[in-house]
Amino acid sequence: MPVVPTANRAWHAGLSVGNALLDKQHIVLFELVRSLRDAQDNLDDHAFNRALCDLLTLAQRHCAAEEHLLALNGYEWLEQHREEHLAGLDRIQSICLRRARGDLGRESACTAVAAWLEAHLVEMDLPARAYLGSSPGAAAGAGEDLSESLEVDSDSEPV
Repeated sequence: MPVVPTANRAWHAGLSVGNALLDKQHIVLFELVRSLRDAQDNLDDHAFNRALCDLLTLAQRHCAAEEHLLALNGYEWLEQHREEHLAGLDRIQSICLRRARGDLGRESACTAVAAWLEAHLVEMDLPARAYLGSSPGAAAGAGEDLSESLEVDSDSEPV
């Protein structure tokens, strides 16, 4: 049954891929979407759009780390996984562009990003869990602890 995500969904242990670094990255991405939604009324358009683009950058780093680990572990569906990452990142980039033009509301942007994030995790990452969790330190070379890249100041704006 397909997942019907909303912008207020949260990461939970059932979404673990068995790799502490990747799980932490997933948590940070979920929390950024939630924080963005929660702060949307307190941010001007520039700050909101910048935070959305920061989320895109973090998602790109995460996807690279995930693909690196899948390649190291010989995942047979790596190309399909990579294509899904590209499609999802293109979707987030399109959301950023639509927001910059004023063609997309804030809540819709948050919901669309959350929808891709959760659907990708459930439909692509969890089925690849054996290849993502089998070598916990292997992703460190291609990825990083995204929580350190995501510091939020008192105005809830990523810095």
